[in-house]
Amino acid sequence: MPRILRISTGSPAPFSAAHPRSQMSNLQKLIVNARAGLALHEKISDDDWQAIARQCGAAEVEEIEQRIVSLRAELETVEDWDGDTLDEIHVAIYRFTQLLRLAKARSPSGF
Repeated sequence: MPRILRISTGSPAPFSAAHPRSQMSNLQKLIVNARAGLALHEKISDDDWQAIARQCGAAEVEEIEQRIVSLRAELETVEDWDGDTLDEIHVAIYRFTQLLRLAKARSPSGF
């Protein structure tokens, strides 16, 4: 049975009573706000990723780094036949790596 993987790089995240919007991290809120008004097939624009990066502080940089580590670990659990999931994870790693680079570039200390 194929696995369903939700990666918050561009897809709207579902909200439930267990995870109300108020408990989202600042990074999650920035990504959700960038997705606002986009159709499911539309991606967050490069300009919007740059805008997210400008709003990232040390906590967001740390979260991005943690997400990259988690995504790389997730890659190890995906079956080779599940190319779609592997592709989604690689795209998420790429996007978060780019976001990390942008966020660190805007900080004099590099976080």
